[in-house]
Amino acid sequence: MHKCNPGIEHERRKEMLETIATLSGYDKDFSGRLPDGTQPDVLRVDPLCGSIFLGEAKDTEAPGCAETFGRLSNYMSWFRLLTGEKRGSTFVVCFGEESHENGWKNMLSDLAEKVGFVDFKVETIEVEEQAFFVWVKLGQRT
Repeated sequence: MHKCNPGIEHERRKEMLETIATLSGYDKDFSGRLPDGTQPDVLRVDPLCGSIFLGEAKDTEAPGCAETFGRLSNYMSWFRLLTGEKRGSTFVVCFGEESHENGWKNMLSDLAEKVGFVDFKVETIEVEEQAFFVWVKLGQRT
């Protein structure tokens, strides 16, 4: 279940996503909400080229959770609508369980294909102990 009051690990991962977004040039806040009122943890735009960074921090949620899948599916649909297929736009999940890596990677790949993205790649990296990023980067084929 999506928590109303996220825990310390969730907030730490959210801060990591905000930092990465800013350092990558996505330094303009995109009002924090999508047009339907839902709110990803991080939603920023690169003002120079219009690319979007959408980030979600996960602590207690796993890639097999139906509620999480539904929320990320909604976010990916909006991501598609807002970006078209704008090169450089990035959809990221930050999580802490190494054993979840393939699950998150497969979920994001499936969601990207489901909404019609063609030119993208999905990658993962461990940024520190118990902090992994999996992301869909547009404009780069796998």
